[in-house]
Amino acid sequence: MERRTKMFYAVKVIQKKVTKLDCLNIKQLTSPEKKNIGHLLTLDHQNVAKLKELFETSFSLHIVVEFANGEELFRRLTKMPIYNEKTVGYYFRQVVDGIRYLHEYGIIHKNLKPENILLNTRDSDAIVKITDYSPQLFTTSDLDLEMVCLTTTFCAPELLLSRCYDKAIDLWALGILLYIIQDDIGLPGAYYPLQLMKSEKKSLILTRIKWITSEFIFKTFGMNYKSKSTQTQQRLGDAQTLNIE
Repeated sequence: MERRTKMFYAVKVIQKKVTKLDCLNIKQLTSPEKKNIGHLLTLDHQNVAKLKELFETSFSLHIVVEFANGEELFRRLTKMPIYNEKTVGYYFRQVVDGIRYLHEYGIIHKNLKPENILLNTRDSDAIVKITDYSPQLFTTSDLDLEMVCLTTTFCAPELLLSRCYDKAIDLWALGILLYIIQDDIGLPGAYYPLQLMKSEKKSLILTRIKWITSEFIFKTFGMNYKSKSTQTQQRLGDAQTLNIE
């Protein structure tokens, strides 16, 4: 709790030695790098957990962010006896809005997964807070995969294959998240999205999913990986046209 304002914040501690960031020193960052951090501190969107400040010790990096006093979105949904597309639309639209905001400011989340989509309160009208988007500013090209792909379920193929990537990788994760939320089969099927989409049973699996969302999911997974530009443009186009009524 901050004594002056009585507001609560969460602190994420990254051990430099464990994550191979032992050479990092915020005070020694270049001007562009400091500008990036300053830029991150100015972000302000209702669906993105606000970054309060950063500080470090010789052994760890501390990231202070807005505290979400609710629970994980997926935990909230699993507690419901039943939920419909209106409920899905209410929450998923907020997730998309938050990611769109980050993308507009040049930030790729790279670690979208259920644990990073929280609710600000335990009330029924709670709003989504996307978290854990800040560490990406402290990674290098050699460490990106190790630091952000701890949960390969939501990683796009180009990230897993150590290829060049851009904000389209977040759209891949959104597709998997939407599939999990929309279909009551649950997480096990989503662990193998490519195999699942090629399955002869795919039409049966998605029978209960609204047409527009199922189309978005198939397009998200069904990219031609030989063409990076086509892949990116198609994913972004699909996400921008997604509109859950």
